[in-house]
Amino acid sequence: MTDHLAPAFTEERVLPGSRTWQLRLRQPPAIGVLPHLLPPERRTPWQLRVSLMLECQAFIAAIDGAYAGETLVLQMLDDPVTRPALLQLRHELYEQWPLHGQIAADCPHCGLSASLGLAHYWLSLGLPAWQRLDAQQLLLPPCTATPMPTVAHTASGAGGSVPLARCLWVSYPRAAGEQPLRYGIFPGTHGEENAASLQDLLAGTREADTGELLPLDLLPTGPAWRSIVGMANWLGRRDAQGALDVAAMPLGCFFLCDLLYFAARHPAARRSPGLVVSCPSCGQDFLPVQ
Repeated sequence: MTDHLAPAFTEERVLPGSRTWQLRLRQPPAIGVLPHLLPPERRTPWQLRVSLMLECQAFIAAIDGAYAGETLVLQMLDDPVTRPALLQLRHELYEQWPLHGQIAADCPHCGLSASLGLAHYWLSLGLPAWQRLDAQQLLLPPCTATPMPTVAHTASGAGGSVPLARCLWVSYPRAAGEQPLRYGIFPGTHGEENAASLQDLLAGTREADTGELLPLDLLPTGPAWRSIVGMANWLGRRDAQGALDVAAMPLGCFFLCDLLYFAARHPAARRSPGLVVSCPSCGQDFLPVQ
């Protein structure tokens, strides 16, 4: 595991089985997990086994104090008691990590921020519970892997009477002593045409500029590549370095931004009076979408 895959957080867990497994967990960067997304045509039994093993290696820093090598991880996955416990742990981590971050929206009236949570979007819009894993316990492609329809920026929503946020912000903690990551989503179009142009740019410079962090087997047509390109586009990072920064962000931060992408660009978002928030500073209403 190379330095750029260093964890944002670590914690200890114990799993049962034919033996007790003492795990030290870490939160990997997005590039540590997303390349293991398997398109349907590659879901052979061997590929599924290897993909799941590599994905688990990304978030397990050590087993019983030793490096989490392939043999040990496969032993856990082959143990009929340990395997379901490990898969449940993976599910919990993917659900919890996005909740470490924070969302804020800048008031269009006074410019100060209102803090929000994902629950505000989900409850207001009546969205289904988010799913990171499918029925086979495989990681589902992020929402940014399939660009949502272009939404041209307008000044207002909810019937035209409520202005939109000046900007959306996502912040996410890093290791102790480090400043949190912070990403801004500003007005403008984040549609498929911008993602397509970014994909063309990165495809032309991939080996020269992004080979160190974006593996060469990360195919431009694959879900991992598309999700990184889509996220870079959503965050306004439309160059090769922007894609590298997105690939290196903590996985929980990537998932949080991905969920915000889905909610804030949902077709119902601009028509929902329930989504309206009041600025804690000036008291004026606005919609926390772009």
